[in-house]
Amino acid sequence: MKYFLIFIGIAALFLGLSFLFLPVVYIYPYKFALLFSFASINVILALVFYNGSIKFMFSKEKWMFSLLYIISIFFTVWASLIIKSYILTFIAIIGQGSAMLWFFCTSFPGGSTGLKFMFEMVFPAA
Repeated sequence: MKYFLIFIGIAALFLGLSFLFLPVVYIYPYKFALLFSFASINVILALVFYNGSIKFMFSKEKWMFSLLYIISIFFTVWASLIIKSYILTFIAIIGQGSAMLWFFCTSFPGGSTGLKFMFEMVFPAA
């Protein structure tokens, strides 16, 4: 539990720093993308320590979401650091954010119900 708290704290720090760059993401998408990717890596490490092993990520129910999340992290880092493509970095950020939500919904009990509730609060049916 100690390592879970350490890695989730580091993830919160990187996530907070990345959101500081959100107002200027159109100017510096690379800074936001890298900080967001570091936060995602730490979230994965925190969940690995929380569940005791990496096996939970590749269980029958979660392997597709985990793989999509990991690929989206690599795609974000590749688009922002290696090829330095402005458009691909934006696409990667959106993909990684979506993959993170899906991953959370499958990793925590009641995750999909909580996400559905929050979505209905933000976008109420008319």
